[in-house]
Amino acid sequence: MTSVEAVPTATSDDVSVADNLAAAAVSLARRFAAGATMWCMAPQWQSHGRHVAVEFVHPVIVGKRALPAVQLEGPDLVGALRLLSKPDDVLLVVSSATDPVARDALRRSVARCRSASPYRGGGAHRVVGGA
Repeated sequence: MTSVEAVPTATSDDVSVADNLAAAAVSLARRFAAGATMWCMAPQWQSHGRHVAVEFVHPVIVGKRALPAVQLEGPDLVGALRLLSKPDDVLLVVSSATDPVARDALRRSVARCRSASPYRGGGAHRVVGGA
């Protein structure tokens, strides 16, 4: 196999995902620089929410600063988020696209934040807050 054959070509979907991820990263960096806290929740898989928060609080790269991140657990995740978060904080949700708690939290966070940069992985998605 030659090196030309080994290089995959980017599709328009790849470019779109890359652009969305880059925009989300820039938005996240700006929020942290302004003093935001990242609130992590994973209603279906709580250990994933914990893992994400730990990666920000204890960075893997030596010398990099820790960033404020907290994992939310419990029976009323949306209520806890409403009570604890500030308007410019960040919400990161790990869930299936159909989880009602995740959808409610995302809809309410978009309404509360001055801007939103949702990044969603693969698969079919409905617009956050959509019908």
